This record gives sequence, C-alpha cells and structure tokens, in this order.
Amino acid sequence: MAAGADRDRVQPDRLCRGEGLACHFFRGNHRDFGSGSSRLQEWLEDADRALYRAKERGRNRIETVSANIESSQEARKLRVAIIDDDAIVRALLTEILKDSFCSKTDIEIRAFRDGEAFFADSWHLERAHFILVLDGVLPGMDGLEVLERLRSTSESDQYSVIMLTGRSSEEDIVRALQLGADDYLTKPFHIEELQARIVRLIQRIQVYK
Repeated sequence: MAAGADRDRVQPDRLCRGEGLACHFFRGNHRDFGSGSSRLQEWLEDADRALYRAKERGRNRIETVSANIESSQEARKLRVAIIDDDAIVRALLTEILKDSFCSKTDIEIRAFRDGEAFFADSWHLERAHFILVLDGVLPGMDGLEVLERLRSTSESDQYSVIMLTGRSSEEDIVRALQLGADDYLTKPFHIEELQARIVRLIQRIQVYK
C-alpha cells in the first residue's frame, strides 16, 4: 500500500484486509506485518513507530517487524537502568522514578554501581526499550565506555541514554553526544528536570501511557 508524501499514518480502512499485509511509507520506509494479528490499533501504533525510526535514521530506510500480539506487547515494555557509583544517588533516583512512572507504563527500574555490573546482568538483553541514566565517572569502565559499547551492538536502537554526570566541559558534552547519548544533564541537577527529560524520551519511543 503506497502512502502519499504528506501522510504520516496508514489508512485504517486499508488495514482490514486480513493476513500478510505490507505497508509502504514516504521516504522509502517499509513495514511488514506478519499474518495472524487482527488488532488494528496495534498495527497503527507499530506503523507509527516504524515511520518515526526511519525518519530518525535518514532516507531510504527499511523497517520490518512481525506484528503478532506477543511481540507487540513485549516491545511496549520499558526498563530504566540507573548506573551510578554513588549509593545515595542510586537509591534516590530509584524511588523517585518509581513514584513518577510505574503507574503509567509497564516499567521496571534497576540500579547498578558500575558498567560491568550492568552488562553482567542478562536483564539488559531483554527485548524491551531501555532508558539508561548513566554517570560519566564510574570505577572501571567509565560512562563513555558504557555508552560506546551499547552503541556498537546490533540492538543499539533499543537503548536511550541520558548522561547524568559531573563532567560539564563542552568537550565532554560533545564527546558524549558524538558517541550517541540522547541527552546530557550535569550534576548537581534538579529532580524535576531529570523527570521531564525522561518523560520526553518515553514519549519519543511511544510507550508512555
């Protein structure tokens, strides 16, 4: 199904034809829906997410997904990882973020004292959206090394990273953004500002309820 250049969504009446549906989008985007799903709203949400990702990545992109019910529900899970060597910061952020977001979406929050602990936990390999609140200065593998390792994986797109660090020089900020940080916040910080930035990322990956 071809969509015009001004369309950002597929037309619902064209989605009600049964199995093996393929949707084509402006900018060369393509989303393939496997057979077996009859949930129109899930198709529309998946199509919107595919279009958003393709626009983010540039022209002539192809996005493909199997739109069965289980994979669609799994993809909506959200995980928040707090990686900071300060135990007080970890405890504070964990409690605040639980109070702020756990009633709004399927979210799980875990805290880690360093990058090695995060990567050692198979939790980070789950098929889910992850938001990392990542300190720049850590024992062993520092925050930029954690970021660089994440961005080198084939599943890089499922991780959104907010750097939360005492490093405030322009050079440090530019380096983090070049390595793929989605946002950068310096310490000391305001909780309200961190919450707002996390909300923005949740809305961006379209799982906020």
